[in-house]
Amino acid sequence: MTVPRYAQTRSRFHDTREATMLLQVKGKNIDVAQSLHDYLERKLSTIDRRLPDETQIDVVFSNEKNPSISAHDVIEATIYAKGTTLHATEATDDFRTTIDRLTETLERQVAKYAEKRKLEPRRHAPHNGV
Repeated sequence: MTVPRYAQTRSRFHDTREATMLLQVKGKNIDVAQSLHDYLERKLSTIDRRLPDETQIDVVFSNEKNPSISAHDVIEATIYAKGTTLHATEATDDFRTTIDRLTETLERQVAKYAEKRKLEPRRHAPHNGV
């Protein structure tokens, strides 16, 4: 049985690798619910596709006790990527909203990091006497 030509080209360019990240979630003076952990993992899976395999991501949930601060739910994330460390901190009054904002910030940082990694080998290429 032969495979149609369009199926061959589509599978050749389709990214089939399983995204793997080493996600460590901590709570500072707070217990992180499993539902928040699952939501965070689902949101970070889009970022993980642009990072090298087994990149470590540390996430710290905390709750500010100061009554004058309205944005009391704080999440800090650190990505230990190859050659650099990406860090983002967001705070709102709801953890799910904070996760959404945090992933948007990290997506921008990871996109910039991935673009630099893609261009880096070309930056030092010889000019062949030009």
